[in-house]
Amino acid sequence: NFTNAQIGVTDDTTDNSPRPIIVQNDGNSLINVNKTADKLLFVSAPSPSSAFQFKVDNATGEEGAFNWSASTTTFTNVAVTTQKMFSQLNFSNTTDSGEVDIGITPPADEPAGNKSDIWTITGYYAAGVP
Repeated sequence: NFTNAQIGVTDDTTDNSPRPIIVQNDGNSLINVNKTADKLLFVSAPSPSSAFQFKVDNATGEEGAFNWSASTTTFTNVAVTTQKMFSQLNFSNTTDSGEVDIGITPPADEPAGNKSDIWTITGYYAAGVP
């Protein structure tokens, strides 16, 4: 909830204000996690655009919960397609969570009003991983 977003000013969840999305694997296998966005967040910024980005990171106290090098760990433009988030998210109780950081930069020519997007986040078995 970016309630104080300002035109042309970047804000993101890396400072926990607003809070990032937490993804937790409560299963019994390593999983990969994807996201699919349903539409563009900003009318004036076609998808994908640097005006709306995401990345994954360690959840507090749960370092090593996923394969860092195979996951999306740098800010990446959100597209209205399926995109990988986490690779091999662990299921062990002490390392079974990661966070998804969101970053926005409202474009200068964006019409006023509330903005929203719906993501479908899907976890699936990381086949071939012991």
